[in-house]
Amino acid sequence: MPKNAVLVTCIASIGLNAINKVECATNQQINAIICKDKIAYYEFIYYCIVNSENRLKNLAGHTAVPIINKK
Repeated sequence: MPKNAVLVTCIASIGLNAINKVECATNQQINAIICKDKIAYYEFIYYCIVNSENRLKNLAGHTAVPIINKK
């Protein structure tokens, strides 16, 4: 992932999110939102995700291992 991608946990630990400050790689539990513009929109997106934690958890359902579909 390029620097400043918004990393969103979508399996199991939903609600643990971050912005990477260096290039990185992730596993299948992490989805990344990559802003095309170099301006700091990634921080806005990050806080939108943080403020949507309950909604994301509801999207995942109540299975043994909660999973959010990428769609």
